[in-house]
Amino acid sequence: MSDIKYNNTETKHTEDGKTITRKVVIHGGKGHKSVSVRLPTGKSKNAKRPLSEDEIRKICAREFIPRLFSDCKCNVSSQQKTTRKRKTHLGGIKTCNNQTRKQVGDPAELNAISQSALLS
Repeated sequence: MSDIKYNNTETKHTEDGKTITRKVVIHGGKGHKSVSVRLPTGKSKNAKRPLSEDEIRKICAREFIPRLFSDCKCNVSSQQKTTRKRKTHLGGIKTCNNQTRKQVGDPAELNAISQSALLS
């Protein structure tokens, strides 16, 4: 099984402009699987995982492996990454002068914190 060479690439274009590329490469008894998503904005996200011995054996025997790429998530979903700016706008963790952290849920408390920071 160490002299096996196998390459396979599948590319899919979605309606919202994304290009999803799934690759399987086996060379010298070892291999990896990868998923690459190219967004319409030009950014791309990649995930690469090694193939297990069982997966390599099944691929060489031309067997179908359901959910082969299920562990290759590129975090391209409808959920946005929570940034520091979004946390503050959503009423999450607030910082004043990078020293005090307080959970604020009331807009009146937020105004009091921002006014006290301006006066200092």
